[in-house]
Amino acid sequence: MKKMLRQGETSIETNRPSEIEMIINGITLVSMVNSNLKKDKYYILTNQDDKTSVYVGDKIYHGVDKFTDQEGTVSLKRRINFDNKTAGSTFDNAHIIKTKADYNTLLTPTFTETSTINPVKEVSQSFYSNIDIDDLGYTSQTVTEVNQGKYAQFLVSFDLISEVESKLGLTPYATKSGKKEWVKNYVEKFTFSFSGKKANVNVFNPITKAYNNAIVKSNKTQFLAKVDYELTNDALTSPELFNRLVDDNGFIHFIVYADAAVPNIPSTLITDYIEAEIKFKKETVLQVPRVPLYEVSKDDYDRILTEWDVDKSCQIFPPVDGIKSLTNPYIEVEGLVHSAFYVDNPTTLTSGMFAEVELRGYDGVNDLLRKREGKWIHIKEWEQTDLNVTDYNAIFVTPHGGKVIVFNSLTKGRIDDFTMENGRIMIPSLMKGKITVLYQLPTSVAIEIDDKVFGTAYLYGDSIVRIDSGGTITYNAIQKKYEYNKSNKTAYPMLPSVQKIEAYYRLTSDEVLDILSTSVQSNDDARNSSYKTIKALKDEVDYHKNEIAELWKMVQFLLNK
Repeated sequence: MKKMLRQGETSIETNRPSEIEMIINGITLVSMVNSNLKKDKYYILTNQDDKTSVYVGDKIYHGVDKFTDQEGTVSLKRRINFDNKTAGSTFDNAHIIKTKADYNTLLTPTFTETSTINPVKEVSQSFYSNIDIDDLGYTSQTVTEVNQGKYAQFLVSFDLISEVESKLGLTPYATKSGKKEWVKNYVEKFTFSFSGKKANVNVFNPITKAYNNAIVKSNKTQFLAKVDYELTNDALTSPELFNRLVDDNGFIHFIVYADAAVPNIPSTLITDYIEAEIKFKKETVLQVPRVPLYEVSKDDYDRILTEWDVDKSCQIFPPVDGIKSLTNPYIEVEGLVHSAFYVDNPTTLTSGMFAEVELRGYDGVNDLLRKREGKWIHIKEWEQTDLNVTDYNAIFVTPHGGKVIVFNSLTKGRIDDFTMENGRIMIPSLMKGKITVLYQLPTSVAIEIDDKVFGTAYLYGDSIVRIDSGGTITYNAIQKKYEYNKSNKTAYPMLPSVQKIEAYYRLTSDEVLDILSTSVQSNDDARNSSYKTIKALKDEVDYHKNEIAELWKMVQFLLNK
């Protein structure tokens, strides 16, 4: 039997022991955010949190989507909210909301707390949970102050540097001051959105260290309404210039508050949800982009959102850091009667294999890992090298095949305006710098890597086959075995996942024998099928002979006691 295995879980049913014979395809991913798209290419976006939008021409794509017939550069928009916020932590979500009870002044980010009574503090987890999505008021958060002159309020602080570098890509600066200036210069528009009742919204100015009462935006009604606070660097349209509002740490701060309490009328602030949106300029260039926008083959393009649902698409094409290829594939079988090389969970018998190898694949040509005549072979189709560019050219005398792909090493943008002349790559758009060249080998190269493949994947009974990749391989000196440490598939950035494994295995003796009676086979097909059948039956006989031998040893041992 033949079955395609992909990243994640696949169910396979067998009623006899069978080793999985596998052919693993390589894949290389590089974000196309800094590249010029082409009308005749196929592109996919696999942004699982659905917060990054890609603008191409007059089209907008977000979440998991696919498109073709588009050309030119792209621009980005990023939505920020608190749906993955854990109070007290900035690991997954660096933005924060603080409040101070029984306070008669608007809270500022520069405020220094000196009192132990009603100190400034981060809001609770339930507060974040109540304002994390726009549900038209189904869940909301109410803050109330009853003492005269006191404000129901909270301060919302967005860490712009963290949002950009953890979700979109690195900025070309190492220092915080450099990163801050990059944010100030490349954000086209920042929009803070509040949905609720009886609220005022203002932005903190780190230069004046105060709020400007002349630019407050409000919804003072008892009805649920949205307040959008838009900021740009255009003095004619923005209440204040965005680049004057980002502080030295790369934060921008908004105060949300109700009118102060008066006798018999408390200060009451009702919040449905809070979010922000960052739209970047079209000329924005990220260093090491992490937005999962990829060029793919027509075959993969057709499978997105058809054969592969949203989750599977995101597993196969995760956000990567720079130019990355498939590394260290791992195949685990759960449900085997006999435990094999590695037990991930002591309560679950597992069997499988993993390989220490890098498998590339691009533009329809893929490296392969396969077993040939009992040995594991890495069939290489690609190599990769970094070159220095001087005076618009780089020396490249390495023999290569028909495909040569060139990327800017700094931006990871694909370079298309190059030519090959007399052992040099000529690039009129790059006078000096570095390039990464992914080139097809003149002929396929087969490398034996038996010493880099550990374990064997067996099936028996109803089994769940789990596919992973990108992990690290370590040697356990105490147990004297190699172990696979799985990669974190939730943290940015990730590594390419297994796109396709062709798995061959035996299902039942009856089905194998049925091949002999298939009348439509040619003589050659019948001969090959007969050979495979006889070999399969021989393997099964050998397996049972070994079992019987082990049982006979046990019987002899018991008789001799």
